[in-house]
Amino acid sequence: MRVIDELHSARSKIHLSFDLWSSPNALSLCGVVAHYLTADLQSRAILIGLERVKGAHSGENIAEAILRIIIEFGIAEKVGYFQGDNVGKNDTCDQAILDEISPFSSVAHRQLRCYGHVINLAAKAFLFGHNPDAFELEIENLEKLKLEIRHERELLTQWRKRGSVGKLHNIVVWIRRTPQRRDSFLEMTGANTQFKRLYSYPMLNTY
Repeated sequence: MRVIDELHSARSKIHLSFDLWSSPNALSLCGVVAHYLTADLQSRAILIGLERVKGAHSGENIAEAILRIIIEFGIAEKVGYFQGDNVGKNDTCDQAILDEISPFSSVAHRQLRCYGHVINLAAKAFLFGHNPDAFELEIENLEKLKLEIRHERELLTQWRKRGSVGKLHNIVVWIRRTPQRRDSFLEMTGANTQFKRLYSYPMLNTY
């Protein structure tokens, strides 16, 4: 309640920055940080949510997670600008949120680019040229990737020798490899109804 009260009494608009990543237990989480001026004009930036993103990491799915946080804190009318990485899905995400909370607003007028990401992209383009991410991955991670793939194949082969138990093991490994596969499996089995929502306030639950 203290955070909600402070957000509602903010002297400025509440600007939101967000990012997406996968947790060690293979959950796709979207972290949302609120930036605003408090009632006594102090600049504040606080984490207001770690919301699970189900399915593909599309702009629409990310928007759905962020909207749950906006509604939970009751700040739809106070939301100002959005800031995230400079990728197309974030444009889609921001517009999807605005369609719900401010239908007559344009994403072009409510979006800030991540300066750190801009510098990072410029540095990579200068050092590595066209498609720097692919080049960087090839140079820095190729040997590691080869070792991981070889090790994984060896493990799968060894487990296959254990008959049905080994096949079951390999199926479980395949399902647990990505959050999307986990979600699909849970949906198919109906187990997803046993999961509760994830919140960062007052604390993050783990399952």
